[in-house]
Amino acid sequence: MSDTRLPVAAPMPDKLVFTVDEFCARHGLSKSELYRLWRTGQGPAVMRHGRWVRISWEAAAAWRAARTRAWRPDESPEPTR
Repeated sequence: MSDTRLPVAAPMPDKLVFTVDEFCARHGLSKSELYRLWRTGQGPAVMRHGRWVRISWEAAAAWRAARTRAWRPDESPEPTR
């Protein structure tokens, strides 16, 4: 018998747009680390309007997905510096 269950959709995020401070708090980054990522072209995409900078939920999800990879047993899970 085949499985007829529907796939579970991702839950709706509580916020659709994050300030820099909110993004950093949710992702365990300092602001200086986020700005370093942006300088090196590795930070999330941003929305700008005048002086404010915001990061959309979609941009945060894409940024996380781009940095997520499968762990291989032959490598250390610890980041190298």
